[in-house]
Amino acid sequence: MENRQLRQYYRQTLYGNRSILARSIDFIALRLVIFAVLYVFTLMQTAHVLLSAILAAVGMLMATCAIALWKSIRLDKYIEQKRMELSREYLFEKIVLLPRRRFLLLIKQLVRHMGYRVVCEHPLGLLCEANENSAFILALQNHPENKVSVQQLLDSYREIQQLGVDECLIIATAPLTDSAHAFLHELQGLQCQVLNRQKILDLAQRQGLLPDAKEVEQALLEKLEEKRVSLKKLKREALHASRVKAYVSCGAILFAASFITGQRLYYPLMGSLCFFLAFVAYYTDHKSIAAKPPKKAHAR
Repeated sequence: MENRQLRQYYRQTLYGNRSILARSIDFIALRLVIFAVLYVFTLMQTAHVLLSAILAAVGMLMATCAIALWKSIRLDKYIEQKRMELSREYLFEKIVLLPRRRFLLLIKQLVRHMGYRVVCEHPLGLLCEANENSAFILALQNHPENKVSVQQLLDSYREIQQLGVDECLIIATAPLTDSAHAFLHELQGLQCQVLNRQKILDLAQRQGLLPDAKEVEQALLEKLEEKRVSLKKLKREALHASRVKAYVSCGAILFAASFITGQRLYYPLMGSLCFFLAFVAYYTDHKSIAAKPPKKAHAR
């Protein structure tokens, strides 16, 4: 993968979105610990301070190289794993947004590989045959946040019951509620099986329906760019010149409140932060004005 922004994204997610400062502190602390352990060990063996320090430094550098190599291998493996996860998520988002007709076409493709023979379409899904038994594919295209309710299953069951099928395969893009799961176990004369998100994506992956890495990473880059623009806009609004008076007023109120309430640490600290933001907003505004090229005088 050549894109630096994507590699940085993968690295951040691998380390739990920890800041550069936190990772730098960990880097230094680990090297100091390695150096101290090696120094004490070599000092006990040689009883020579300078030689022990040199050997400990060399050992620390060797350990640093080994750690860097291990991290690189770990990152490459994580990238492959994350790419697969993103491909599956991207495909699932597209499945949820598909028009009903195209969604049913996809369901047809999936169930045929499961051994079902599609007889005809139905507003709720597909009427099929499997092992000389009639079956119904209930295709529920809910948003993942909108769980399949017991009422939704009850309404579907009333329709399916009139078809005289022996079994029902529920393919849902959203999880079922606990009451919906309990309702399925209470049904008489209809054997139900649920194909959840994980199983849908497993089937799609086996059939080669996952999008390629370039398409997925291009969509990811667009999301990262949107996030960057949003943060830039938020920063610009927070440090706008119109905020200077508000920050100064807030800082003055906090300092005054520290004398009234007796909070001589927290309030002055927050007040100082407000004054600092006021200074940054004022400086940023005047810097941007100074950076603008002067208007050319029109020749008369």
